[in-house]
Order: sequence, then structure tokens, then C-alpha cells
Amino acid sequence: MTVSHSRYAWCVLLSLALAGGVVQAASDPDAYLDVTVEGDSRVPGLLSTEGSRFDTDYTVEPSNTSGSPATRKTNRLRLNFGCRHGGGYLTGCLVSLFVDSRAGTGGHVHSSDRPTGSFTRLFGTVDPHTGLLETVFTAPEASGIITIYGEAFHPLTFVRSAEFTIGVGFEGLVELPDSDQYLKIGSRPEHPDNHFGTSTLVTRMQELAAAYREAYPDATPLEYNDMSLEFGGVFDLNKNWAPPHRGHRTGVHVDLRTRTLTEEQIEMIKMFANKFNLLVYDETSTATPHFHLTAR
Repeated sequence: MTVSHSRYAWCVLLSLALAGGVVQAASDPDAYLDVTVEGDSRVPGLLSTEGSRFDTDYTVEPSNTSGSPATRKTNRLRLNFGCRHGGGYLTGCLVSLFVDSRAGTGGHVHSSDRPTGSFTRLFGTVDPHTGLLETVFTAPEASGIITIYGEAFHPLTFVRSAEFTIGVGFEGLVELPDSDQYLKIGSRPEHPDNHFGTSTLVTRMQELAAAYREAYPDATPLEYNDMSLEFGGVFDLNKNWAPPHRGHRTGVHVDLRTRTLTEEQIEMIKMFANKFNLLVYDETSTATPHFHLTAR
């Protein structure tokens, strides 16, 4: 979804800038739109997992405004745009930002009405004292790549436009490897890679499955359902960018299916989970019987 604004606003802002006498002429037309974050230079950010990566200009963790109250958090980046020329910024520049989200990123193959986060300002004239237009980006709950296209106008010189990206997601999540000691279930076309977690969670899941196999060598392997998507963030089972999964955002949660297990096996899994430092939330009485396990 792309955000735009009226060309009429450009005319109004240009008139205000010119009327205020804040325009500074540039002798060299090689000016360009520049962006800094929290006052730092533009440095590439990187979110990586085994086998895939975001190669983006900046990174920020997803917000969490619809999860459990204890984990709710809003994550922001403060962005400053200016018309860079020589060693400083030109006054009198008008800046316009257009925002889009990149389809198929962050583990979400579905892309209808994909959220782009929010910005306090998308256009305006730069501050006459600093030469900068400040806007605050609030990250969406869904991971993915946000692209910002920036254009600038100065009445006395050409200003080159700019494009940069923000990778929204958690760093360091790894995929649960395939194994004959457990089954990975629950993959769907809209979320084909649903078994990512922290290295701690992955190790404990493997230890739990190995202990269960040793105790019940002839039993069907444990069935691990949803963990987190490859870069975390909201895991929207209904493809609407919202829960029902209130957790499963940071790579520390996994659902273990229990509907085929005996009472003895269920009690044994509880014991193993405690041994391997996995907190058990018992949802065996629901329509989809399972344990919700959390790495402590």
C-alpha cells in the first residue's frame, strides 16, 4: 500500500518557503536528499537467519500492540531528511515521502493490505535552522521490508531523490532442522516457513524430542506446530495482520500437538519440559489439544 499526498500541498509549501525568505541558493547543483536516523550516518542494517536475510539500510524490531499485556511494546525510528549540499543542508527544501511495503517478505506470502507502519510526517518544508525535516516511524506488528521513496524540491537547484529501506524484524532466529525424532506441522501457503525460533528454543525442543524417543522408541514422533515466522512479528493465521496467535512473535514459543498422546505420555512430556527449562501452558482441553511451550 503506497501513501501519497496532494500536489496542491507542494504548491502551498513552496509559497510559504519563498515568502519566508528561507531559500538558500546552491552554486553547485549536485545536491541530494539525505537521511539520518537518531543523528547517525546512513549505515546498512542487517537482519539474518540461516538461509535468508534482509539487506536493508536500517532495522527495527516489530511493534507489539495486540499481544499479551506483559509483552506490548511500540518500536520507533526517528528519521531526519535534508537536502545535503557540500558540508551542510540547504534551507528552503520541500521534502515528500512515499511509503510502500515489499510483498512476500517477513515470512508473509500474502500481501493484501500489508501494513507499512506509520509516520508522523510524510511531507513538509525543512526546519529553517537545522535544514532537516523530522519524522518518526512507528514499526508495524508484521515483519517485512518497508521502502521509503524520498523526493525534494529546491527552487534554485536540482536535488537528487533517494530511496531507502527499513527491515522490520528480530535478529538471530534460526529454523528448526528436520529430524526423524519429531515432525514439523502446520505449514500453510501464506506462511510456508513457520518453524523459526531462538537457538535456545530450538536446542530445547531437540532435547525434549530425543528424551521422548528414548522413553517411547516405538511411538509416533512428537508433532511441533507453529513456532515463529522467519523474522518474528505477528503470526496472523487468518491472513489479516492480527492475532489469534498473541504470542509466537519473538522465537521463544512453540505449540506441541497432544491429541494423539496417551495420558502417560502427556505427563512424561510435562516432566521432560520442566527438565529442559520449557514452561508448559496446558491447552489440551481446547478444540486443538496442545501444549504451548515457552523457552525460559
